[in-house]
Amino acid sequence: MKVLFVFVDGFGIGSDDPERNPLLDSRYPTLGKLISEATPVDACLGVAGKPQSATGQATLLTGVNAAQAMGRHMEGFPLARLKELIQQENIFSKLQNLGKELYRSDLLKETATETIDIDVSNVDRLELITESGKTGNAYCWSVWGSPTLFR
Repeated sequence: MKVLFVFVDGFGIGSDDPERNPLLDSRYPTLGKLISEATPVDACLGVAGKPQSATGQATLLTGVNAAQAMGRHMEGFPLARLKELIQQENIFSKLQNLGKELYRSDLLKETATETIDIDVSNVDRLELITESGKTGNAYCWSVWGSPTLFR
């Protein structure tokens, strides 16, 4: 399944009157249909002040009320705290991590070890799975030696 996200900054649903709302002009029937079926939302998100693009779009990308999380509406480009929220909570990373295999090693023999560094910042469940080698289950084992996890 493919999904197309279209974010238009400063774009409201507007009036139902085509005389007052150019987006309902009969020359744009597809746009008019989309708007007529749209669900209006309160861009203020329960936070006083004028809604702004940085926190508004961060909310759309994460599902988290960014204006509330930041304590105010933020305009323009996201600053450090808002960037961190987007990096940790964005829907694209969450979807990508659903059932995603983060790492698979080659077959390690005898006393071989391997050090790996994997970003698990958006992973809620982490599993170590040991599979049998070509000779079956004999001597198949794995150990996580001194794992260190950072979020």
